[in-house]
Amino acid sequence: HDVPFTYVVENKWISHYPPGWPLVLAAGLLTGSPWIVAPVLGGIYIILIWWLGRRLSGDGVGLIAATLAVLSPMSRIIFSSYLSHAASSILILVFLILLLTARRSRSYPWGFAAGVTLGLCFGVRPLVAIAAAVPGGILLLDDLRRPPSRGGVGLLASVTAGGIAGAIPTLLSNLEITGNPLTFPYSLARGAMYSADNVPFG
Repeated sequence: HDVPFTYVVENKWISHYPPGWPLVLAAGLLTGSPWIVAPVLGGIYIILIWWLGRRLSGDGVGLIAATLAVLSPMSRIIFSSYLSHAASSILILVFLILLLTARRSRSYPWGFAAGVTLGLCFGVRPLVAIAAAVPGGILLLDDLRRPPSRGGVGLLASVTAGGIAGAIPTLLSNLEITGNPLTFPYSLARGAMYSADNVPFG
């Protein structure tokens, strides 16, 4: 076969990508317009950027942030393609907004929701989710040493629990495909793609 990023294992065709983005694209397939998914997410992305900037630093910053997002060549590439970056960008923004809300209100449900969003991102672009989880975790740990730290441990626990809950579908998918919940199908490409020979291509 000659389908990129697809492997045949025991007569089964397996994509080496996690299941999150294909599930999002499936919504577009249901309407017969999979191409519209990323542009719709792009519109949501602009609104979320505006809202986050406004929430953090006021109306002016929100407007500037949204304008820069609209003009960004990278945004145009991501949200006019089938690349999974569209979904991971939205999920990380939602995670940041929910985490900000949870920290300000010391709300465990908001913390859990933030974690779920990050867990879902793990099923789209795992390293992006980890890259967002590390500073988020450091921030929550730092909250524990700043008085008053009321509810800090509970908030950290709720975000962690949400992250695990959101990642469960991906972990189960990994278990089914590779036999290990922490081993992604990316490992199927180790000889064909992830080697020193492909450094120039990468």
